[in-house]
Amino acid sequence: MHCEPKQQDMKGKRRPSIGSHERDDEGEELDPEHLEVEHVIGDVLWVRRDDDGTWWPAVVVNDNNISETSKPCNRVMGDVLVRLYGSYQ
Repeated sequence: MHCEPKQQDMKGKRRPSIGSHERDDEGEELDPEHLEVEHVIGDVLWVRRDDDGTWWPAVVVNDNNISETSKPCNRVMGDVLVRLYGSYQ
């Protein structure tokens, strides 16, 4: 099965932020468009698991090295694939 990332209209929607970066040093709320970050292969970041809401460290991986059967079908354009670090035990 081959899945292509979907384009999503983000007008009027907030992107989920990674961590608590929605205010500047003076406490002023930031424009969500300024929160967007371009991640590159090898970047380490924190991701929130959908099933239990816990945060896990992850590394951005090259999606060309991931088999099509392992890629999620519900990706949105701009999403990146990550591999989680650690153990769920």
